[in-house]
Amino acid sequence: MAKAWFPGGVTDPNLALLEVRIHHAEYWDVKESKMVQLAKLAKAAITGERPLHMGEHKELHMS
Repeated sequence: MAKAWFPGGVTDPNLALLEVRIHHAEYWDVKESKMVQLAKLAKAAITGERPLHMGEHKELHMS
């Protein structure tokens, strides 16, 4: 099955292995539609106030 993705096999010079170490990540989980989000951001830009209730925002710290 791997041949479909790596037809040259493990000796293919165009194939590389990367290691990624994540130390910090953030995510936002928004339940509202894109239009509601856009309206809140537009209001914030006009009024200069921070948009309220833009969804859940969490930060993750890995060690």
